[in-house]
Amino acid sequence: MGAGLALVLASCAVSQQGSSPTPVHGSSASSPAATPSSEYLASSFSALCKQELDTGGKDSENGLSALETEVLQRAVVTGGISSADYESAHAAFMECMAQHGVQEPWKKAANGVYYPQAYDTTKVSFTTAQLYAARDACEPENDDIERLYQIQQSNPTLLADPLHAGVTCLRSVGLVDASYTAEQLKKDLDAANAGTGALPFSPFDPSATGCLNIAGYYFVQGP
Repeated sequence: MGAGLALVLASCAVSQQGSSPTPVHGSSASSPAATPSSEYLASSFSALCKQELDTGGKDSENGLSALETEVLQRAVVTGGISSADYESAHAAFMECMAQHGVQEPWKKAANGVYYPQAYDTTKVSFTTAQLYAARDACEPENDDIERLYQIQQSNPTLLADPLHAGVTCLRSVGLVDASYTAEQLKKDLDAANAGTGALPFSPFDPSATGCLNIAGYYFVQGP
């Protein structure tokens, strides 16, 4: 891979850029891993939201926040998380982070989802420890909204296998053709990560971000 480029699992908290860590938003998680008997996450997005409400979401031990509950209850009725609900939840997250002294650069991808951008960790006023502490305080309020909105935008058919969902998304935005498979995507991702090959499209294409994220990966480019 080129200088300053890192491929990380979407659920990872830190990627390495040279000798200093570039934090990656920990709630940028893709679809849950598929089970042998389940091809789809749910029969519909409403059903998926109802499932999340019934099970307590990603952090089932602590349950959903009041905001998450409100948004998901609305999504069960309407069939989707509205862009207004998502924008409001993201704004509340950013405000919470700022109140904890952390301001990270974010960018909205073509699918309407916000993703964190890499930055020079030597030029910010907060430490990595402060960042993680802020996330611990702020993410529980909206991470299920973030995760489900990503699924809604990049995996509308609710495919349970992340790589299959990612390839389907890449086909839908015209970055790969119908012959490109989940197996080939995994091979290309592994090669890109090892520096022995490259993807057949730019991972920084605005349309690629959501597809790769839903596949379980996220590329960041150093400042």
